[in-house]
Amino acid sequence: MSDFAPSGYALVEHVLATVLRHLNPGKLDEDFEKMDAQQGQEVALAAVRKLRSLLFDGKLTAYYNQPIFGGMGKIPSHFWLGDSADGTIVSGRYWPFGPNTSYRDDKPSSPLFFKEGEVEAALTPDIERTAGDEIAKPGRPSKQPQVKAAYWKLYPSGHGKDGQSWKAVANAVSKEIGEQVHEDTVIRAVRGE
Repeated sequence: MSDFAPSGYALVEHVLATVLRHLNPGKLDEDFEKMDAQQGQEVALAAVRKLRSLLFDGKLTAYYNQPIFGGMGKIPSHFWLGDSADGTIVSGRYWPFGPNTSYRDDKPSSPLFFKEGEVEAALTPDIERTAGDEIAKPGRPSKQPQVKAAYWKLYPSGHGKDGQSWKAVANAVSKEIGEQVHEDTVIRAVRGE
């Protein structure tokens, strides 16, 4: 029996396909079909892990059908930390009362649903971050481009010849850009981390 997604929602198969394409840009469906079993398993496992990470981090929400309450229920993000999370993604089904533990169990389950467009939105920051040179923490801009420019302006051939510590360099860079900069930030900016 196949499941159907209500209007505005997508099933887990479609979501995993989107994640798979995101993790393997430029690959066509034919490329995936040519993979041997081990390669295919590794690629699929990477997609499951990425989807689980998005769900646990709260960047994406999974839903299940709640016919008793007349709508869709949200699966809490902490669920995706548990052992049964991978099985839920792979099977595409959620058991709100826990999975069946024996053949006699007949607990209700529901297909997993995702709102259309949410997956692409959750993956977009990854695409933008990997396209850019610098990675900033969410919510604040990266200082690294400014720090890197100030460092090379102050020390065109590096600071090693002057015998200055990274802390002294951080103080000089802080004065140059007009903001307090920690020495670790200077080190990461200069080394390109």
